Amino acid sequence: MKKSLFIAFVLAMAATTVFGQKGLYKASLTKVETQGKITADSTSIKIDSIGNVFNPHYLFTDKNIEVNWQYSLNDFDFELKNFSNQTIRLLWDEAAYIDKDGNTHKVFHKGVKFMDRENAQPATGIIKGAKLSDLIAPTDYVYYSEGSYGGWRQLNLFESPKKHTLPAFDGSQVRILLPIVISGVTTEYIFTFTVKWAEEINKKKKS
Repeated sequence: MKKSLFIAFVLAMAATTVFGQKGLYKASLTKVETQGKITADSTSIKIDSIGNVFNPHYLFTDKNIEVNWQYSLNDFDFELKNFSNQTIRLLWDEAAYIDKDGNTHKVFHKGVKFMDRENAQPATGIIKGAKLSDLIAPTDYVYYSEGSYGGWRQLNLFESPKKHTLPAFDGSQVRILLPIVISGVTTEYIFTFTVKWAEEINKKKKS
């Protein structure tokens, strides 16, 4: 019961009011590029909505890896599976988040303290048949707030629109670059996400 109430509270806080109605942003994986070539689009990317219809998982698979993505408020969560017959390595220092305006941001991942986010991050090795559960977030979306109630803060990836303003990120695209070393060769995977504003329609009760 307490967990359900907490989830409802989080969703309520994530939603905001636009023109008197509530909504939130959703990010869908719509394209994957490998070494500059499109290897998957919205027709071939699998969608898994079991357990969460409103924020599904998006799966990309090739002969070497499978990546399962899910958007969170201030990061992208993912699970990376190694289908190859040898260890692969994810190069964090070369990974990047590209915002809707094309600006490239350095990223950090799970286990990295906020204060250490700008430091070098060792590559993560994933042996054959294994998987990695992690997240990716831009380092410059984190800041330290001074004062009595200060502390580390993390901005949402997509700023919620203020009341009576249009959602600025609606229809935009962001990208994530994951460089992965496979068989001694670095393969650059670029994942493109399309951002949509999902508005909650308030239905009037019939009298």
